Amino acid sequence: MYKLLKKTLGSKNISMFSEIDMGFEINCICNIKDFGFLIPIAKKNSIIHINYDGKINYDYIIEKDNQKDNLNKPECVIYNNFTKLCCIIENNGKMIKKLEPKTKIISDIYGDKIKIAMEKFFKNNRRESCIYGDITNKNHIIWTIKSLHRAYIYNLNCFKIFIGEKIKGEYANGNTTEACGLKYPSGVAFYNNSIYIADGGNYCIREFQKNIKNTLCKTIVGNPLQPGDSDGIGMKCQLLSPRCLKIKNNLAFFIDNNKIKYFSMYNNEVNTIYESPYIKSIECDEKFLYILEEENEK
Repeated sequence: MYKLLKKTLGSKNISMFSEIDMGFEINCICNIKDFGFLIPIAKKNSIIHINYDGKINYDYIIEKDNQKDNLNKPECVIYNNFTKLCCIIENNGKMIKKLEPKTKIISDIYGDKIKIAMEKFFKNNRRESCIYGDITNKNHIIWTIKSLHRAYIYNLNCFKIFIGEKIKGEYANGNTTEACGLKYPSGVAFYNNSIYIADGGNYCIREFQKNIKNTLCKTIVGNPLQPGDSDGIGMKCQLLSPRCLKIKNNLAFFIDNNKIKYFSMYNNEVNTIYESPYIKSIECDEKFLYILEEENEK
């Protein structure tokens, strides 16, 4: 059992939004503007839909015997409000498909050549990997795979390792993506032409900003040399394992050590706004923060 809570931004008000009767693990929730929330259930090969009044459609998309290409372990649903592109990341990160939320039409987003390349890259990926993704305003798809210490990008019919090709499982900043390293990356968000990654194993959040020649990397929140649990400004705050990064209206929200924290993009000041040992995922819009929790059975 899971519950979806609704918290008003800038207020202490929090309420029950919906209760989800699901015995399978849920790790991702995606807000589709003017449509509602989509939640992938990998082990059930299905996606459920929750509309804005909290009503749930458990049969929104379910794999059927006569639809072999329908779903294959959907791990993550991602959406860009600007371009209206919605995608499903499937099968331990090996597959990305396009979804039309209102018509439920699923289609391949790339051809056989890219499929072969992705199968080769991800052949050793284990099922327990946590996958997070986002879509840029140019419809470039970016996703992180925790166990592989890498971030990947698909754009213009080209798939490649974005960060972590040469340096894996270590902390490294640099003036190129090749010089940067990640450790257990557990969240990615695109905002204002920059890419932000929750670098869980390095206890920090990183910004990757592209200029004319290179992609510049810098740590903006948390200190990779001093893990801990304390709020503060920029690298003076301490994090343990940041994950599930969401950015809206110059505010970045993330989960760390059973807490939901946020920081302003203007001054990088980190504050805690909610705490619970049952938090699974978060999502936000202009007015509300949505918190997905696993029900306490006690």
